[in-house]
Amino acid sequence: MKKSLLHRAIGLGVTAVAALGFVAAPAMPARATTLSGCHSDGKHYEVCFTDPLHDKGTVIEDRLGQLVDSAHDGDTIRLAWYMWTRTPLAKKMVAAKNRGVHVSLVLDDKIKGSAAYDTLHAGKVPITWCTTGHGSCLSTHINHNKFFLFDLGGTKSVVQTSFNDTGVQLKLYNNMVRVVGDTKLYDYYLAYWNRLHDHDWHGWTSDDDRHGAGSLGTKAYVFPRRSGDPVLGVLNNVTDCRSGDSTIYVAESKFTSARASVKHRLAYLHDTLHCTVKVVTQQAADENWVQAPTSDGYNLPDTAVRHLKLHHKFILIDAKYAGHWQRMVFTGSHNLNENSLRHNDEALLRVHDAFVYDQFHRHFLDIYGIAAGA
Repeated sequence: MKKSLLHRAIGLGVTAVAALGFVAAPAMPARATTLSGCHSDGKHYEVCFTDPLHDKGTVIEDRLGQLVDSAHDGDTIRLAWYMWTRTPLAKKMVAAKNRGVHVSLVLDDKIKGSAAYDTLHAGKVPITWCTTGHGSCLSTHINHNKFFLFDLGGTKSVVQTSFNDTGVQLKLYNNMVRVVGDTKLYDYYLAYWNRLHDHDWHGWTSDDDRHGAGSLGTKAYVFPRRSGDPVLGVLNNVTDCRSGDSTIYVAESKFTSARASVKHRLAYLHDTLHCTVKVVTQQAADENWVQAPTSDGYNLPDTAVRHLKLHHKFILIDAKYAGHWQRMVFTGSHNLNENSLRHNDEALLRVHDAFVYDQFHRHFLDIYGIAAGA
């Protein structure tokens, strides 16, 4: 595969939020300031990216630390996280608890024995361990979640990230999205967090219960699922692409043959609807599988698929989606493999916002431009 830089800039235009009937929640200012590597619209959204090539591997850890530091007596911080070994944020959690912040963590038990665990344990931070099966709270594998819920002085926000707080992650590209003032989204995430905390689905007996819409055009999808594939459903909602102007960009840490239907749909959208589809995976082996022809002859060309040391799990759509021309970001902890779909505790967040899309779009072009081809 040949490497080439992309030079075409894509304007964002006007989103279809109003046409779809979404109602904007009141903007809530954050208490903490942003830092280099993070971008805020000053209203509802903040986006951060780590950049290991330019010594910005700790951007997400640092930003989360700022938010924790901004919490006061009576505020609330909840999180669900997979791997956590580093101590800077753990120390801030202990300090927050000691100044009267209600801190409550849901963690995969793989962190036991780490420096972060020792810090949290010594600081008597309340922790619920996911130990069902091999570490999952609600299924049979692991708690792979990576989200925070902040209630700071009545301002509620959801932070969804792809980042695990470990030394290895500082060398990988990751992302974080903060949604501020979307109470419906916050409440849905909180309902999911409570179920993780209690190790009980509490009436969410069907896959139809495992998604919920916010008030800003946001939507959360939680896992595991018994049947079907929400990511395939998302791609099936793409029904048209403008020639040379519609894109579907995918950055996935893991993209395996267990999700062959997703690969097939991407290749179909490229070959039949002429969408501009580009994919960046972490492993060359995944890249080679993604760009191999499907059994019925659809094919993503080698030039459209690359690999890079990333830990992202996001999909960008700029196309006719659910009957409207619109731009969307889907991001979270959810890999394109079997475990994320069927066996892990996971969350995937949809954001329908021009500012957020623009940040992810620019970042994708940056990483695609430096990614290698097998």
